[in-house]
Amino acid sequence: LFPSHDMGSPMPNLIVENLNDNLDKMPTVFISNKSGHDFADSERYGKPVYVTKGIIQPHSVNYMARHWMKALFKSHKEDYILITSLTVLTCIGCAIFGWLHGGINLLIFRNNRYLERKINFRKLHEAVKEAESESTR
Repeated sequence: LFPSHDMGSPMPNLIVENLNDNLDKMPTVFISNKSGHDFADSERYGKPVYVTKGIIQPHSVNYMARHWMKALFKSHKEDYILITSLTVLTCIGCAIFGWLHGGINLLIFRNNRYLERKINFRKLHEAVKEAESESTR
């Protein structure tokens, strides 16, 4: 299910903080990269956990995937991914989260606050199949 990478080996930019402390209490808000942005409003949805920090090379996608796999290993389907940082970094996190949980819960910044958006891939797939079958009748 998970890559063969030794998850116990050090990853210099990995800073998943207090992940085990909060998973049973409230949802986690996974933030791709710790930066200078103010993510305080996202705390309405759960405890923030930073997946990486510092400069991330935009073409190091395997590196990004390893960070996300470690961060999302004990995630729950109720957790969130906050949209920020490098597009490819966030895309990889969303892909892994969706693969693990069959959908994604996003926090998108708009009008000085975070808005919640959820996609259930299984229900979306069923709706597409139903629409396709109706169009062939």
